[in-house]
Amino acid sequence: MSEATTREPRPLFRGPLLVRIFVIYLVIAVLLAVVGPLFMHPPGDDSRRLTCIKNLKQLGMSLWQYADNHERRYPPPEQWCDLLVGGGDIDVSVFRCPATKVGPSNYAMNPDADPDSAGDVVLLFESSLGWNQFGGCELLTTENHRGRGCSILFVDGGVRFVKADELGELKWADGEIPEGELASVSGSSEATR
Repeated sequence: MSEATTREPRPLFRGPLLVRIFVIYLVIAVLLAVVGPLFMHPPGDDSRRLTCIKNLKQLGMSLWQYADNHERRYPPPEQWCDLLVGGGDIDVSVFRCPATKVGPSNYAMNPDADPDSAGDVVLLFESSLGWNQFGGCELLTTENHRGRGCSILFVDGGVRFVKADELGELKWADGEIPEGELASVSGSSEATR
C-alpha cells in the first residue's frame, strides 16, 4: 500500500488548545442564542393569546348581531353576558381567557361604547373574574398574560393584544384623548406637571 492511503485522519480543529476551547465556546454561544428564547417565552403563551383573541372576536360578532336586532344598541352593560348566552348563539366557555382556569368570565364591556362610536374605542377588554362586568380602564388587567398586556376588542371589530406599556393610549369614549397623549396637549394638566 502506498503511504497516501494509510494516512491518519486530520483533526477537526488545528492549533493550540486555547483556540480549540474558544471555538467550542463560540459554537455553544450561537446555539444558546438560537434556542434560548424558546425557554424565556413558553410556546403555550402564543396559543393562549390567539385563543383569547378568537374569543373576543366571537363575542364581538355576537354583540353586533344583538345590536342589529335591537335598533343598533348593544345589550345593557349590566346584562351583556346573560343576554348573549340567552340568545343561544354563544357558549359560556368563550367568556373565559384560556390563560385562566377559573371563573365565569375574564372580559368586561365598556359602557361608553356603542355601535356608532369611533372604530378605535374599546368595546370589550380583559378584566378580573366576574360576570356581566362593565366599566373602564379601572377593571382592565394584564394578569392573564403574565403582565405583558391584554387583548382588546374595538368597536370596529378589530382585536389586538395591547402591550402593558401601551395601555394608556387606549380610547374609552368618543372625543376622549388617550392618557398617553395628554402630555402633548397644551393646557392639559398632564402637560403642566
